[in-house]
Amino acid sequence: MNMIPGITTLSEVCAKILTEPLESPATSVIPFSNDGETIPMSYLLGVDKIDTTTRIENSDGSTIELIRAAAKMVVANKADNFYLKGITAVVNVPRQGRLHNQDGTVMNNMANLTEYCQTGYGSSLVVTDNSAVGQSTEMKPLYLYESDIQNNTYLIVEGTYENKDYFYKLVLVDGNYNLMDILRNHSYTFTIIKAKGPGYDTVEDAKASKASNVDLDYKLSVDDSYSYEMISNNDFYLGVSNSVFIAYASEDKIYEVTSVATNCKTNFPNSCRIGDNHIEVDDAFSLTNPADGARIPIVEGSTPDPNITQVESLITSKLRLHEDYQTDEGGIYRKNAYITLKLGNLEKKIRVRQRLAVPQEGLILKYMPTTEDVDSYDMNFYCLTAYVEDGADNPKTWIKLRPSSSDGRNITDRITVDDGKIYMEVTANEGTASRNGLVYLTTIKAPDNSSGIRTTQRVKINITQKGKTIVSN
Repeated sequence: MNMIPGITTLSEVCAKILTEPLESPATSVIPFSNDGETIPMSYLLGVDKIDTTTRIENSDGSTIELIRAAAKMVVANKADNFYLKGITAVVNVPRQGRLHNQDGTVMNNMANLTEYCQTGYGSSLVVTDNSAVGQSTEMKPLYLYESDIQNNTYLIVEGTYENKDYFYKLVLVDGNYNLMDILRNHSYTFTIIKAKGPGYDTVEDAKASKASNVDLDYKLSVDDSYSYEMISNNDFYLGVSNSVFIAYASEDKIYEVTSVATNCKTNFPNSCRIGDNHIEVDDAFSLTNPADGARIPIVEGSTPDPNITQVESLITSKLRLHEDYQTDEGGIYRKNAYITLKLGNLEKKIRVRQRLAVPQEGLILKYMPTTEDVDSYDMNFYCLTAYVEDGADNPKTWIKLRPSSSDGRNITDRITVDDGKIYMEVTANEGTASRNGLVYLTTIKAPDNSSGIRTTQRVKINITQKGKTIVSN
């Protein structure tokens, strides 16, 4: 009744379709943790109609990779002078979230917050399980709706230090103690390394205090492996953080191309290998870590589950000339560059590509359905979402994500589109040194493309921009 055909936009609809609000406070039960209770998920799917015959699947019949509308939170302890008993409360938690995050922003929930706790803090909300290396809530994770830093979401944990029980306040901060957003489809793990001192005697005192992160030597890891491209069988899975890597560079350099994740524990003698086709592309690129022909690291011994391996490759400035639509003087088509993962009966390919570095004066990189050329910066993809990753050169300040309409946007480090086109505006570099930034892009097939290729792909884009040239008199 509230949708006006031809006027109401998809982003307006997504902004108003919210999950059922949690209680305030949310006591006695942890949301999404009861038997049979499901976590809300979403995906943007183009259809030409909606009726009883509409199938919620890709056009090739494969399943859709849904995105969780919540984040996962775990606390673990490896300190030998501290015993983690559990999580007592999670404070300033959003009561609800958007079912689908169309515009890439975090919903403003400052006036719509709740708290996870037992009534009167009479007992722990989550009790830890013991392992050989300490205590963890991994078997009883918390699920939270995405939360902006202004919400001041934090945890109260209980632990034993020097034979006395204390409460500690933990907030999400990065390595520089800057507050962090809690994003959907991400997993956050607090790992306590060592206790530096006592906490507070009561929950109320801990809540009124500053963060106890300084009293606990800890590590906060953020895992978005749920966004990996996964293939699996009945025994294990094989995933990559991205199946396409593009380097904008004019010099030979080693890059971190992708991350490989697996929970496989079987060391297959003949099908547990990572390789490349560097010979077919005249050594325009080559694996450096793991080396070509090396084993894919699996879960064995003391390695973590899943085992995540960074894959690195040397990429030269001539790789852009090796694309399947390029021909040499003899009229022979060139080969694409690939890294291939083979694990049991699962196989995954990562395409490796290169374009010239972005000039100092800046330009707009257009990712859209188009005809490609190695001397052009435009790339042929049908886009869905993109985000700019934090980095040493502050790429969020000079890489601006734009829709094809080029409308002004306040949020330029994240974007979701429904026409398949994303523009990456690289502003002028006023310094003399080159600078570098990462963009992650999610693509889908064009709505009229019914071929059997994989529908969704994650693309990692490493952008190098040249600096000013100093001319001496």
